[in-house]
Amino acid sequence: MKTTFKLLAGAALVSAGLAQAAPIELIKNGSFETPDIPTNTALQFGAGSPQAAAFGWAIGGNGVELRDNRNFPAGYTHVAADGKQYVELAVEGNVANGNSSIWQEVFLKQGQEYTLTFAYSPRAPFGTSENKAAVSFVDWAVSLVADASSQPQSGAINLWKYITVKLTGTGKTERLTFAAAGSNGSYGMFFDDVSLTATPLPGAALLFGTSLAGFLAARKRRKAAALAA
Repeated sequence: MKTTFKLLAGAALVSAGLAQAAPIELIKNGSFETPDIPTNTALQFGAGSPQAAAFGWAIGGNGVELRDNRNFPAGYTHVAADGKQYVELAVEGNVANGNSSIWQEVFLKQGQEYTLTFAYSPRAPFGTSENKAAVSFVDWAVSLVADASSQPQSGAINLWKYITVKLTGTGKTERLTFAAAGSNGSYGMFFDDVSLTATPLPGAALLFGTSLAGFLAARKRRKAAALAA
C-alpha cells in the first residue's frame, strides 16, 4: 500500500510540473489587435507615431498598414486569420508609398528549443509579382510568393496559410523580421497570428526523470532493508 501511495505521489508531482510548463508567448501583439481600429477600415502609421507605441513592433521607413476585416476592393472581403486585425507591409497611404517591414527582438536562451508560427495570405486579386515577402529569424529565412490573381471575390477570405519553424536558442538577442518584397509598393501580402514560444518538453521530461529516479531509489532501499531483515 505504501509503495502504491508513493508512486501516485510521484505521478502527481509530474502532472503538476506539466501543468506549470505551459508555453509562454514571447511576441508582443502577435495578432495585431492593438491599436484597435474600427471594423472594415485600415490605418497607416509609422515609427514614432502615437499608434506605434501600442503596436509593439518596430516599423520600417514606409510605415505599416493595420487592417480590420476590411472590405476592399469593393466586393472582396479579407478577414483576419486570428482575431479581427492583421497587417499589410506594402503601404499606400499618408506615411509613404512602398514596401516596408516590421520586427521584434527577443532574447533566446542558449540551447532552448523554440517554436515560431505565423500566418500569411496573398492579397486578391493580385498575382505573384505583388505578393512577395521575406521572413527571417536567427539563421532561418524564407521568401514567400503567392498568387491570388484568379481568386473569385468570394474566395478572398480563405487564403491564409501557416508556417511553423523549430529553432534552437543562441544565447543572444535575435531579430524576427517581416518585410514586403513585391513589385508594387502599394499592394502586397498580409500577415497575422505571429507566435514564438519556448518548447516546454525538456523541462517536463527532466521533472519526470527526477521523480522516477526518486521512486526507484526508494524502492531499492526498501528491497535492501527487506533482505537485511
